[in-house]
Amino acid sequence: MQDAESGDQRWVDTGSKSVRSAWQRWWYDHQQQMSVALRRAGVDSVSIATDEDYVASLMSLFKKRS
Repeated sequence: MQDAESGDQRWVDTGSKSVRSAWQRWWYDHQQQMSVALRRAGVDSVSIATDEDYVASLMSLFKKRS
């Protein structure tokens, strides 16, 4: 992996089940914290996976807002 800001590089063993589990836990916690912060700030948000149609998700968000 390479840090986009510093350029530092680090090897991540994605073949390790414990590394994948730790990353998954971190990502889930990060998403939850972000969701709570956005709700508290009154900001609408939508989560869009890279393998899904973004138009449907955005249309759903816009309908919810109106």
